[in-house]
Amino acid sequence: MMGILKNKKVLVTAGPTWVPIDDVRVITNVFGGTTGYRIAVLAAEMGAKVTLLLGPYTIKETSIMTDEPFGNILNKAKNIFFAKTRMSLFRGKLKIVSYQYFDELMNLMKENISSMEYDAVIHSAAVADYTPTKTDGKIGSGFNELEIKTAPTPKIISHIKEWDSEIFLVQFKLEVGLTEEELFERAYAGLIKNNGDLVVANNKFGTSETTAAAYFVDAEKNVTVVTEREEMYKQLLIEIGRRI
Repeated sequence: MMGILKNKKVLVTAGPTWVPIDDVRVITNVFGGTTGYRIAVLAAEMGAKVTLLLGPYTIKETSIMTDEPFGNILNKAKNIFFAKTRMSLFRGKLKIVSYQYFDELMNLMKENISSMEYDAVIHSAAVADYTPTKTDGKIGSGFNELEIKTAPTPKIISHIKEWDSEIFLVQFKLEVGLTEEELFERAYAGLIKNNGDLVVANNKFGTSETTAAAYFVDAEKNVTVVTEREEMYKQLLIEIGRRI
C-alpha cells in the first residue's frame, strides 16, 4: 500500500488563515495544521509528489525545542529519518510553501490548481469565513468597547473545480455537537454544492452518536467510518489512491 500514490501529484492545504484587523493584529482560529501536515508527509511516503500549503502552524512534529527531554528529540529525529527514507524508497517528494493570510492562500491555490498538474487536492486548511474591515496602522488601546465589522470571505473551495474540473477534490467538514445524521447531511450538502468527490466529516465536541474519529462521505452517499484518529490519515490516502 505504501506505493499506492506513486507518480501522483497531490496538493494539500493545512493550518489556519489569518485575516487582518489592523497592521499588527489578526483574527485566526485554534487549528495548528497537524492533520494536513500528517496527510502530506504520509502521501509523500506513499510515492506522491506533494505540495503542502502550510499556514501559521503549531505542529510539534516540525520542530525540536531546546528544553525538550532527550528522548523526545531522539524520537522526532528517528521519525524524520524514516519518513525521508520511505519517501526516497517510493520516490515521493514533499514541498512546503508557507502562507499567513487568506489572500495568500487563495492566490496560491488558484495558481497551483489552475496549472492542471495535480491529480488531487486535499483541502484541510481552516479557512477564515469572515474578514474584518481593515484599519490602516494600529487601532488604539484606550477604548472601553471596540466593534469590528466583518464581511464574508470568498469560498475558496467553491472555485476549485472551476480552476480544474478534473482534479479529485477532498474537503473537510468540522461541526460542533451534531448528531451523526445531522453531520452526514451537512457534509454531503457541502460536497454536492462544491462539486467535491470526498468529504471528511467530524465533530469537535460530538454527541454520544458521533464517537468515531471521522467519517468519509462520497457523492453517492457512501459512508466509511474511521474509529481511530491515527488510522484516518492512512485510510484517507488509500481511499484517494483507489479513486484517482
